[in-house]
Amino acid sequence: MAIDLTKCWTEQPLVVVDFETCGLDASNGAVEVAAVRFEGGVVVDSFSTLLDPGHPIPPDATAIHGITDAMVANAPTLLSVAASLLRVCRDAIPCAYSSDFDRSFLHAQITGNECPAFDPEQRWMDPLVIVKDVDKYVKGKGRHRLTATCARWKVTLDEAHRARADAEAAGRLLYALLEKGKVKRCSLGTMLNGIEKRRAAQDTEIRSYMERARAADNEQKDQDNGKHTL
Repeated sequence: MAIDLTKCWTEQPLVVVDFETCGLDASNGAVEVAAVRFEGGVVVDSFSTLLDPGHPIPPDATAIHGITDAMVANAPTLLSVAASLLRVCRDAIPCAYSSDFDRSFLHAQITGNECPAFDPEQRWMDPLVIVKDVDKYVKGKGRHRLTATCARWKVTLDEAHRARADAEAAGRLLYALLEKGKVKRCSLGTMLNGIEKRRAAQDTEIRSYMERARAADNEQKDQDNGKHTL
């Protein structure tokens, strides 16, 4: 059964996808992928594997996730595990914490109409967008990162920065927010439209903040230059 935009999102399967990577750009490749399928808020299936990125893993990437060249020496490529991902993702609502990032790595090698997650035109659920609204006034650097957010909402994340653990935690976080009344039970179409609008508003706010910061920095530089010419 395909996902239905008119049906409540909580009544349909949800698959959370997570990648550990060699960097921020999808062209750099991934070193691990996981897909965790939820039905009714319960994990019913999953798939995860290390991946061969086709080149040495940058040390700064290994410092984050702990995955080394030796660990992926005999690992498969992302494309070669497409069938296993399809098994878990079939007919499920695709979801990721910071979905634009993870879907860019998936669609760099796997696209198609076999399931919604493989379709580049399909919109994804994104708990991060919701968290940025729900926890808008929480202070501190990194406050919206998955580890910090899970700790704040008492969601277990035992092995942060590994794909399987991050994917499951992101899914459990979404359902925890639902239980706390921070996410509504509504049609999938309404939910996706809301996420889209929230993301656009957040992007506008970030751009506005950066513009103000640059203006303040330039003003300070002008003042400093003026002092030097006195």
